[in-house]
Amino acid sequence: MESMISEVLANSFHDTVVQADEILRNYGSDPVPAGVDKLRQIFPTISTSILVDCILGLRSAQRLGKYIDGWVFTKKSAEQSTHPLIAEHHARVLTGGTAGGHVLEICTGAGLDARALVLAGNSVTTYEADTILAAIAQGNMNRAGLSAHVVHSPWSPGEYNKDTYTAVWADPSRRDDRTRQRYRYGTDYEPQLQSVLQLSPLLPLGIKIGPADRITDEKSPGEGNSPGELNSLGEKNSPGELTSEWIGRRGECLERILWRNVRQRPGPSRISIIDGTTWYEREMTRPAQELNTIELRSGLWLIEPHPAVIAAGDVSGLFREVGANPFDTAIAYGLVERDPGPSKWYQRFFVDAVDRGVSERRIRERLIELGRSSHTEFKKRGWDRDPESLRRHMNFVENGTAGVVLIARHGTGHVTIHARRVEE
Repeated sequence: MESMISEVLANSFHDTVVQADEILRNYGSDPVPAGVDKLRQIFPTISTSILVDCILGLRSAQRLGKYIDGWVFTKKSAEQSTHPLIAEHHARVLTGGTAGGHVLEICTGAGLDARALVLAGNSVTTYEADTILAAIAQGNMNRAGLSAHVVHSPWSPGEYNKDTYTAVWADPSRRDDRTRQRYRYGTDYEPQLQSVLQLSPLLPLGIKIGPADRITDEKSPGEGNSPGELNSLGEKNSPGELTSEWIGRRGECLERILWRNVRQRPGPSRISIIDGTTWYEREMTRPAQELNTIELRSGLWLIEPHPAVIAAGDVSGLFREVGANPFDTAIAYGLVERDPGPSKWYQRFFVDAVDRGVSERRIRERLIELGRSSHTEFKKRGWDRDPESLRRHMNFVENGTAGVVLIARHGTGHVTIHARRVEE
């Protein structure tokens, strides 16, 4: 293990991974025994399993837009790590844009948050329980000339000295590495969410959690993002108020951050979306009264909120802002009489036809009637079948126009909506 750590820490390890990736690609897009054997021959001192994992991590990081020159990833760390642009956002909010602090990071992962904190002018001490991940992260820092100190050890509350640090950032593990089970409760995180929240109540604190995870220590039914849940945690752990921020990018809700004692995130919880390098923010409104449902029919405009709005539970707030009403309170589709205009907070569609139920024969007829091409999308909400399996039974119009088939729950049944996507 010590020799493997030395290889991973070496400045040349990133170039080794890139070279090994090129070799492996000669044998196809996926690792095959012949390609792995070739790597074993060329790099006899390096664990082949770790090298292949880092090759897959390199490919994942490139595909997800997370790759940074000189940075090494495992497949898991590439998939679970923060996007570099979002990591910059974390650092900016946590430190208030002020340099010169000493930040404690709990769970290093790929090291992208530590990188952002150091680049923002702070020193960082970061703990990582996984020996190989810790070595990879330290090697990344060394190659980049960054001064973060990676501690190759699990973090525990007993190692915390409140006089040493000026802020705390945590990205606790939310998955069992052995069973691959995804944890949904803060009590199952490693370290447990409560142990992080019980740190000095006056320091700026940010904790990355799953967008829909429950954060209280009681596994009771109900929304995991309710204001009451945040308030109870704030009262139990700090005189400062806990707020949430849901962060979205490219049509996905990627994460939720619990903030405490940060100047840029006082007051209500909020939703943030990054588009390119530009950030858009909205405070959550959560109207006290539910919106009335309206009849679903052709000629209306349908809006689908951004997944970050849905994850935050602020669909009704968004609908009220744009004058939309749902056709079913359990489904996050809103209807308006007139074009609501483009927005980063929703996609919009014009409804051409509506059919009750889900009939393959009727969908085929509608596609021909409406002149839909093979580029037509199939989407679902509250329907248990795979829309793509439905597509395989459809016929399309050559040189037709692209449309959207939306199948959604409606009351005790379902409805099929034929619409057109309206871009900005």
